[in-house]
Amino acid sequence: MQVFGGQVLSGYRNYSAYQTPLLTGNSQTWDAGFDFKKTLWALFANIDLSYSRNKNYFMDSSVISKNTTTVIAVPIDNYSDNISLGGNASKYFYSLNTTLAIGANFTRSGAQQMQNAQLFSTHNNVMKYSASITPTIFDWLDIKFSGSYTKNTSSSNAEGYIKQFNSQWNENSSIIFYPLKNLIIDIDNQYLKSIHQGENLSSAFLMNGYIRYNFQNPKLHKLQLQLSCNNLKNVRNYEIINVSSNITSVNRYLLQPRMLLLSAHFDL
Repeated sequence: MQVFGGQVLSGYRNYSAYQTPLLTGNSQTWDAGFDFKKTLWALFANIDLSYSRNKNYFMDSSVISKNTTTVIAVPIDNYSDNISLGGNASKYFYSLNTTLAIGANFTRSGAQQMQNAQLFSTHNNVMKYSASITPTIFDWLDIKFSGSYTKNTSSSNAEGYIKQFNSQWNENSSIIFYPLKNLIIDIDNQYLKSIHQGENLSSAFLMNGYIRYNFQNPKLHKLQLQLSCNNLKNVRNYEIINVSSNITSVNRYLLQPRMLLLSAHFDL
């Protein structure tokens, strides 16, 4: 889209136009990491640190009107940098037949922007924490659980700019039953929650499931029958809010209603 100089419909009643040449500049990246493995203990961990700095010889100047955004390249040297620190660890507990994994990541980025002929700096911080656990309780039962929490903070030295922040919860879990040798019953769920400026703006609880039976008779060509049910709770829409570098975006998703699907799979 940036090659075409005219207006392009980029969203509902929104147009974007780019008057920019091929961007030139240079960048440097440094990365360091450390891995730890203790196989007999079933313990694994790693930590990684990276830093990058970019110099551009042009800067995008955005002119924002009611329903059109025009981006013009201005010959101004500008810099952007990014630093990231992350770590992960996992441990298998033999006595509990359970794997536990945790992780954390912190990213800070800075850049210069120009809007309506005003030059200013922006900073964006992202903190993310995650954890997962997969216990094996019985031979006929598997349980999986994972969750993450992410917080985004955007700030700027622009006059009148209000510091923006949002956080997101994302939880996934599944229960898998094996009541018979060739029968599998799976129930999955996902919980999403977005909080913007301390206000709970959206949340959704999504559920899916299926029942699958595998025929092992060679004459049936490894026939597999599956009955799936999507969107068990009949959630019709949800939205996710993101904040980054002077931009707050809201993504809205429309879902199909509760749906049953019977399918067959076989080898020819």
